[in-house]
Amino acid sequence: DIKKWTAQQKHCQQNLPELVRRLILAHASNAVEFTFPMGDRTSAPGWDGRLNTPVVSPFFPEGISGWEMSTEDPPQAKAETDYQKRKTDSLGLPLNETTFVFVTPHAWDSHTTWETQKKGDNAWKNVCVKNVDDLLSWLNSSPAVARWFAHEIHKVLPGGIRALEAFWEEWSVGTLPVMTPELVISGRRSDLDAVQRWIIGHDGTLELQADHPDEAFAFLYAAIVSLPETEKTRALARCLIVENTNELRNLITSYQSHPLIIAVPSECAGTAPYAVSKGHHVFIAMDAKAIGL
Repeated sequence: DIKKWTAQQKHCQQNLPELVRRLILAHASNAVEFTFPMGDRTSAPGWDGRLNTPVVSPFFPEGISGWEMSTEDPPQAKAETDYQKRKTDSLGLPLNETTFVFVTPHAWDSHTTWETQKKGDNAWKNVCVKNVDDLLSWLNSSPAVARWFAHEIHKVLPGGIRALEAFWEEWSVGTLPVMTPELVISGRRSDLDAVQRWIIGHDGTLELQADHPDEAFAFLYAAIVSLPETEKTRALARCLIVENTNELRNLITSYQSHPLIIAVPSECAGTAPYAVSKGHHVFIAMDAKAIGL
């Protein structure tokens, strides 16, 4: 599917930076610096991304890294240009403490040879390439980002699991008036504060009552998108709606080392402690009608 996506040159070029920033934030629970421009700013001069994190991950370097991305195929010429440009002017990053990262959504079978050659320069702390295989591995370890990406490329995935943003897109247009996050959280400051504290805090469960579970999920979405930009994207990159207990158990089993924010209906409440024991946040939508309130 990534290979098909790369054929859509404009869409791929516009969305590769967003995919990478979500993948990083899905795993980087802490960062001293996280600067990855979005939208129109991706064409501005400077690094495509700057990261400084103490988090140890197979997907990104620990410490300082400078990121360049390109959808050009073949990618080597652009990688070489970016490498030499940043070697000449690193824009303030200390070369001997910085890993140079080049991201391409293409295969580039000889990228390890290029990496080895550049490491031989001894200019940077390290040099690494993230190609299509690395992106696929990263997506397989990031279920919320994978669902978001599938929605972006119009791929329908089976199962009772949805990305929170895809849920909101469908739910919000089915209301009269069409709902906005501001309308959803209006007059509910204490609930908003409680949800946002829980999102950025330690793992655990949080219950929220509503006339229908979808209304609680909508409130969760509105609370997340009201966070500062980096915290918002970090939460969205980890958040999924799971519709039944079997899907919840499968998700917990598959992602025991990757903390998620899992939104579930009340019938999944009995499995929530197991999810929390594996490091996940579990948001329980309590149906007020079902419990007689």
